[in-house]
This record gives sequence, structure tokens and C-alpha cells, in this order.
Amino acid sequence: MRSARGASAQLTGTALAEVRVEQSGQGSAVQSTARQVGSALGAAVIGGPLSPQLAHTLPDHVDSVPGVPPQAASQLVEATRRSAGSAIDTLRAQGTDGPLGAAAPAAVSALDDGFAEATRTTLFAASGFQALGLLAALRIPGTRTAPTREVRGSATKGAQDTVPTDGR
Repeated sequence: MRSARGASAQLTGTALAEVRVEQSGQGSAVQSTARQVGSALGAAVIGGPLSPQLAHTLPDHVDSVPGVPPQAASQLVEATRRSAGSAIDTLRAQGTDGPLGAAAPAAVSALDDGFAEATRTTLFAASGFQALGLLAALRIPGTRTAPTREVRGSATKGAQDTVPTDGR
């Protein structure tokens, strides 16, 4: 998460670098909105495929746990899928005192393994979308400007002159 915050700060600076001071509030608002929409879409891109992947992966792991009846295994899979994994923590907290008794630690381990496998598969898919986004971003045409320099003899103190480097 720390690297994401650092990337966000750099992105804000980059996005606002070409915005005039008078419009910096508007530019900041647009950048913030785009970041929030991206966060929501990112959660959807990850969460959308994770649920069916859990439904596919978890039964293979839980069905092999000795001492867990098939009906209980099915309920564990569904509870874990619907809770996005928080049911695993509940089962872990119950320990051997819960409804699964001595089979609970093995069931927790199986659910953990299945959840990790489903997450790994989902994140690989999301990485593909991220790579496509990077390739699309690299195709966006842009202009480059030379570093700003102070204009001598300007009527306005501190006036700046920007020289385009792409011939415009």
C-alpha cells in the first residue's frame, strides 16, 4: 500500500504539471475523480472474477479434509465465497470449539490454500488488464515542453516562457 501512495503522489504532480495555477483546483478535482473511479473499477476488476474463481477452487481443497461432512464443506465454500474470505477468520477464531470440532484447523488450512490459489489466478488475470492499460497509455500522444525559464525584461516579475520541443 505504501508504494501505491507514493505512485499516487507522483501521479498527482505529473497530472497537474501542465495546469495553470488559476485552474489548479479544477485540475486537482479531475485528477482526484479519475483516481477514485479507477479505484472502484480496480476493485470490480479484481472482485468480479474472484467470486467465481473461489466457487471453482475452494471445493477441491475443502472436500479433501477428513472429518468435514459434504454438506458442511458446501456451506464452508459458500460462506467463504460470499464473505470474500472473512468466514475463514471466523472459523479460525472458533477453533476446535466450533461446529467442525477437531476438523476445524484442517478446514481452515484448506480454505486458506484455496483462497490463495483463487486470488493468485485472479491477480494474474488483473495483471493482464494492467499490461493492456500500460500499452494503451504508451500510445497516448503528448507534447513535451522544455524546462521553463524566466524571461528577461518581462513586465511581470517572475513571468515564465515555455518552449514546445515538438515543433508547435
